[in-house]
Amino acid sequence: MTDNALVVPFLGKKAFIVLTLLGAAIFVMLLSMRSREPTSHVKSLLWGEAHEHKPVVNGNQETRKPVIHVTEETRQPDSHVTKETREPLIHVIEKPHKLATHSNEESLTPPPQDWLHLQMERAYTEVNKSFTPPSDWNSCESGVTYYFPTINIIFTGIPKTGCSNWKEALLMAEGSLSQPMDPTKVALVHGKSNGFRLPKIKQKYPEAQLHDSFSFTVVRNPWTRMVSGYRQKLSSEQTQGNEFKAYQISIVNQIRGVSKEDAKQQGLRPTFREFALWLIQHEGNVDKHFKPQYRQLCYPDVRYDYIIPLEYADVLSSEVFERVGKDISLYGSYDKSSDPRLQSSAVSAKEWLSELGEEITDSLYRIFKVDLHLANYSNFTHPDFPLPLHEK
Repeated sequence: MTDNALVVPFLGKKAFIVLTLLGAAIFVMLLSMRSREPTSHVKSLLWGEAHEHKPVVNGNQETRKPVIHVTEETRQPDSHVTKETREPLIHVIEKPHKLATHSNEESLTPPPQDWLHLQMERAYTEVNKSFTPPSDWNSCESGVTYYFPTINIIFTGIPKTGCSNWKEALLMAEGSLSQPMDPTKVALVHGKSNGFRLPKIKQKYPEAQLHDSFSFTVVRNPWTRMVSGYRQKLSSEQTQGNEFKAYQISIVNQIRGVSKEDAKQQGLRPTFREFALWLIQHEGNVDKHFKPQYRQLCYPDVRYDYIIPLEYADVLSSEVFERVGKDISLYGSYDKSSDPRLQSSAVSAKEWLSELGEEITDSLYRIFKVDLHLANYSNFTHPDFPLPLHEK
């Protein structure tokens, strides 16, 4: 007699069938729960690891890299990751609206120059460009690159990377300014610096002189740069610098469908969402204050001697001023927080970008992904946003 033959009379046929079905249901439920646990590979895609670096450990918390090479994605609960193959995404599971608490100041240690040069080199491989020595400054046509012959310094000052402060300091070192200007009158600084634009004056100087100059540039996390540009040029917020009324009217007309005359008469301004849609509509081919940074650098015609992430400008600027040999310094921003993670544009970027939705932020990422790679910048969902993610 089999075991089943003993069990069935004891329990009864109906009870045996019920228990069998119950056991099968529990087994299916366990399999379903197990399938929801992401594999280590999927977890790494969701958090992202740029350039195949290992996660950087800050205290007991891992600092992870933004996704830049995702080719296969799997649906994850409460995530933005879909099953289709497409351009790399940068979303992670959560969408925090508050900054994380930082246990130490290790993240504020600036990255070394060799690491920064490597990131810039890798970034330009995204657009199939690479530097071949020597630097050829005569080939640089960047309209935001300046040459100060007295101090023999070349500076590429991309808008919304603190360029006004840098130009003011360099003009003073050059002897063209006797004292700092009113921060609210930055247009005067830009006017003074126009005569030093490299494309206009490079023919006046021997190639060897330009080659022997000290060159540097400043880059910034593109998410905070985007928000800063919107706040200063398009929003109703009172900041230093001039607003762009013509762009305000044009964006409202193109995105909202309001006539330019009505937009002008009513003093309408675009929302941040409308600004984002406008950037996508024009694929980033817009004014230099909003255009991707990599399109405004002289690289790969030249290799900069020094690269400064704006997030570390207070620390790294000392190297530039040592080269100048004069007692000058940056005069600072209207945002007084010394921690870039707590500055107003970073706080606003976390909130505003999180509210745009997956489709819009994915499209923006495709426009600005090379800028993100310029210094391996953190995504707006990262606890250390907007800092570069680098080995300490």
